[in-house]
Amino acid sequence: MFGWMTGNMSEREDRKGWRMLFWLLVFAAVLEIVYYYPLLPERVASHFDGYGRPNGWSSRDAFIAINASVTLLMAVLYAGIGFALPRLPEALINLPNKDY
Repeated sequence: MFGWMTGNMSEREDRKGWRMLFWLLVFAAVLEIVYYYPLLPERVASHFDGYGRPNGWSSRDAFIAINASVTLLMAVLYAGIGFALPRLPEALINLPNKDY
């Protein structure tokens, strides 16, 4: 699955392994949201001061909605970058030694 560990997998197989790991982690994040939703109280501390004391509160539904939205946004963002980056022309990628 991770060719960089063994050195005997093709680049395509290695990318497939990383994609599987990515979607497995997204699935784990969704399972975490589903698991903790019924365990949370109706009012959840959602903001904390510099000393770690709660100073902002939200409803359980709002807290879960924000958590799920951020998880979905990050998954789509990273998957989109992974999909688009190999298809971009090299002229649009400004990296030193990008041919290497």
